[in-house]
Amino acid sequence: MPDRDSIDIRVECAADKTAIAEVVTQAFGEHGQVVAQLVESLRDSPAWDPALSFVARTSARQVIGHILATRNLL
Repeated sequence: MPDRDSIDIRVECAADKTAIAEVVTQAFGEHGQVVAQLVESLRDSPAWDPALSFVARTSARQVIGHILATRNLL
């Protein structure tokens, strides 16, 4: 695991899509493919807000984490 000080968090960009799918697939084990597809489906949803999807990267720019939120009415 990289040193905490060497982790960069930023809004995802189009170039991150493959790395995000890989991180999500690994993180969710046997359900990884389903969750990765859910992330992809959310990108095409009216609830999607690209400003609410973030990646964590090492100093070598390797994506090691992903988090997102979608818009919803309460």
